[in-house]
Amino acid sequence: MTQALVALDTDRIKDYVFATGKLAEIRGASALLDYLNREEMPCLVRGEKIYAHGGSGLFVVPSNQAETSIQSVQKHYQEATESATVTGAKIELPSNFEEESNLRPYWRRLSLQLRAAKERNASPTSIVTHSFLRPCVSCGSYHAANTYFEADAVRPVLLCQSCYIKHREDQQIKGEIPKLVRGELPPRPNRLWHRLVSELQQANYSFKGLSRPEDFDALGKQSSPKDYLGLIYADGDDMGRNLEGIPSLKEMRRFARAVDEGIYGAVKHAILGHLQPEPGANSLPFDVLLLGGDDLVIVTTAHTAVEVALTVMEQFPALTEEYCGQRLSLSVAVIWAHIKFPLGSLVELAESTLKFAKKERAKRRLTEGLLNFLVVSSPNHLDFGDYYKSTLKEEHLNETLYRTMRPYTMREMHRLVQAKRDLATASRGKLEQLRSALFKRRHQAMLEGLITLLRWRDVEQQQHIRQLMSDFAADQTELFPWIRRNSHTYHTPLLDLVELFDFIP
Repeated sequence: MTQALVALDTDRIKDYVFATGKLAEIRGASALLDYLNREEMPCLVRGEKIYAHGGSGLFVVPSNQAETSIQSVQKHYQEATESATVTGAKIELPSNFEEESNLRPYWRRLSLQLRAAKERNASPTSIVTHSFLRPCVSCGSYHAANTYFEADAVRPVLLCQSCYIKHREDQQIKGEIPKLVRGELPPRPNRLWHRLVSELQQANYSFKGLSRPEDFDALGKQSSPKDYLGLIYADGDDMGRNLEGIPSLKEMRRFARAVDEGIYGAVKHAILGHLQPEPGANSLPFDVLLLGGDDLVIVTTAHTAVEVALTVMEQFPALTEEYCGQRLSLSVAVIWAHIKFPLGSLVELAESTLKFAKKERAKRRLTEGLLNFLVVSSPNHLDFGDYYKSTLKEEHLNETLYRTMRPYTMREMHRLVQAKRDLATASRGKLEQLRSALFKRRHQAMLEGLITLLRWRDVEQQQHIRQLMSDFAADQTELFPWIRRNSHTYHTPLLDLVELFDFIP
């Protein structure tokens, strides 16, 4: 019997997960998609699983079952979520195709077919209004179909079926976590929080008296500075190119497992190292919003975000090398914002911040990932590229000033973090003078920057600043507060240092 290679991919995952800014619905949506992907999809596809995680799946099935399998998955996703959809594509394999056979030409054709199928998908339609129909109070995209009582609410809210399902899924997991902690419920390894709770407990992470944050306020109360949170958005580097180079199904299976296990292991390591609960806390200092494949979205207390991001970046290559012999990398965006900042806008901002890092990585031809960051201090911060061009970069006559050195390699970021700790007791007034000087013309900035540095009373702190500039200058020319890259280009890490100052303990 001939066989076919079937690829399935969830459409617009982030649109579905972050359709609203409510933490319960985000978590419920993420958990539901992960469950459908890891447990339900392999049961519905009548064939051999190569991988099923991160919103995607790859299977080898009998040719006469390929189309039926795709339709079964699509139908089940629609029924289970009400609004999430899946796209599938298939390609027939030769009769003599085996695990070790050359996969590359078939993978390329299958990827193109899947992309074409996605482009043919109809765009989501807008809601039809009618005087007898009420929109969902949460997403506003669909008609209300259910009533739901939120915590401490006097009246029920009207939710569409999609948001109601997300709430229900979140409540189920919330109720299961205490049972998992007490050992009353056996963990299911394909459910993220089941596995995470079980393995963290085995590593002596204490869940006693703790629950997942009810909302972002719970994170803000544990943060320093108060009422801020950190959002970490990570994505694997060069994944498309790596997949195209995989020679066989056997290697594809091993590669996919390495990526999925690598990012999970990196997150677990970061939680154990930097996200231990504070004494007296009644909720966890983090929440995982999306984790699977090479994608990660996690919210943390503000003061832990940098260390968490750096640990994930450091652990992922080591773990993938252990699992598949290939040292892979990922790039990360870290965004700090007030807890009231709309999460949907925050995720979009994180996407643009990460995209900028990936472009810069490709431009520098690096083999390691880069870390980019932004502190949201204005509602005008909606795209990192726009912010970079309008605020961090200035062109004047025949020279260009870059008031930043973002994005950073791991080594550079560690150096910046250490500089902040060396200057922990520095005068905020002096730091503000340095920051202000960088927004002047180059020569004026040099004059004001040097005056500020010479009037710095703490000699040791003054030396730390000089050493930071020297370390980043390397073999380039230092013209404090600038580092001259060439005769027309100047940059500096000092504005980045000041921006990070409140968010590094």
